Amino acid sequence: MKNLVFSILTPLLLIISTSCNDKKESNVSDFIAQRINSQSQGTIKLSDFKKTNGYEQEMMGMKMYVLEWAADILVQNEIWKVGNNLEGYWQSFNVTLKKPDYWNAYANANMPKHFGTGASIHLTGDSRLHKTEKGWIVEELNLKTYQILNEGDLPENRFIGNWAGENASYCKLIKTDQGIKYLSTNENFQELSENYFMSYNNGILSGGYTELFSKASDELIKCNFSFKLIDNSTMISQSSCGVLDGIKYHKK
Repeated sequence: MKNLVFSILTPLLLIISTSCNDKKESNVSDFIAQRINSQSQGTIKLSDFKKTNGYEQEMMGMKMYVLEWAADILVQNEIWKVGNNLEGYWQSFNVTLKKPDYWNAYANANMPKHFGTGASIHLTGDSRLHKTEKGWIVEELNLKTYQILNEGDLPENRFIGNWAGENASYCKLIKTDQGIKYLSTNENFQELSENYFMSYNNGILSGGYTELFSKASDELIKCNFSFKLIDNSTMISQSSCGVLDGIKYHKK
């Protein structure tokens, strides 16, 4: 009889225990998801969450439980994330939808990171819960590590590659550590400058400066120019040098 009772109670206890553990995990998952949504203005969502470890703890007579977790978050809109290499970028999920002023960010040692739609970040951390009559309540959230899995669909990355103009002019845009570099591949012009780079803002690559030597006219042409993105495969150039004005380029 005792064996029969034991055989019945054992699986029931396991079910109850598993249910409690699952509730802790779901409580933490819901807590993190709500915080991400609130602080990021709905631009980031929790895409995956799992418990990696857990242990009981007692502090000042209060029964606590520490749940260690791993999570993936997904960026749903283009954002800038302010932070720094000392404190990190994901102690909170606050974001800005416009690029922060560079000098203000630099002065505060909060260099912004740019993320595009589809960016994903892997996080690890732990959460402390305390037990109440109504169940386990999440008390705090601590981030341990983060890893950027991909930066998402950043506008500046769309420009990389070779482009051909409708009037047979050609150019190449390459991404470097200093910025985006313009190179003319038109056989009628020779590229002379090496140290000028463009920056991306509101759909326009600007700040470009180059010196082209025209083989046809045997003269040096200095150009200040920008490129406006029409879509992923088309852009229009604007310049002050006259040779590139209004040319529509298509990605090759």
